Order: sequence, then C-alpha cells, then structure tokens
Amino acid sequence: MPPRIVRKNRTTNENLKEQAMANTTATKTVDRKTETLVEGTPLEHTKMHNINKSGSRTVGVNVGSTINMGDFQSLRVDCWLTDELLDGETHTEGLQRLTEVASEHLRYMADELAN
Repeated sequence: MPPRIVRKNRTTNENLKEQAMANTTATKTVDRKTETLVEGTPLEHTKMHNINKSGSRTVGVNVGSTINMGDFQSLRVDCWLTDELLDGETHTEGLQRLTEVASEHLRYMADELAN
C-alpha cells in the first residue's frame, strides 16, 4: 500500500466550520428595532488587503441572507471565511470550497434561529 500523503498547514473542513461559527453574525428586526442574536468576529480588515487578489494565496468569502419572517419581522445572518489555498488548488477552487462551507453554515444558522 502506498504511503498516505499528509498536507501540512491544510485547513480541514472542521476548522473551517469552527471559523464559520466564530465569524457569524445574526440580527432580528421587529418593527424597525434590531436585536443582535449572534455576534461574530468582524472581518479582519488587515486580511482583506491580500484576499482574492491575483497571485495571492489567501481567499475569502462572505455570504449572507435576509429572511422575511412576516409581521414586519426579518432575520439577517452573515458568515465570512478566509483561508490559504491548498497545494495545487486554483483560486476559483478555493473560493468554491469556502463558499460551500459558509453557505452550509448559513443555512444551518438560519434554520436554527428562524424556528
């Protein structure tokens, strides 16, 4: 059996899921009054200077959704992630990987908080 190759400095999906939980903000608005339900870590602006630029090894995404809950109520959930590209991974593939994790987490949080 060939030896198993382990990539060093690879961020696992579990680490990304933990990062997503820490970087999620959720607010509920009722009659124009907004209440923060979950207050995540704000986007680190120092990271933004290298994110998604040509030649950069850092990729980042921010996904969000506003859900109309009726009776002048809405729920807003936002999640952001950043990560380094994996060995051999293209910029587009890195963005797709992060978008999948962030979108899955967004759906989970919206379901939990809306019910």
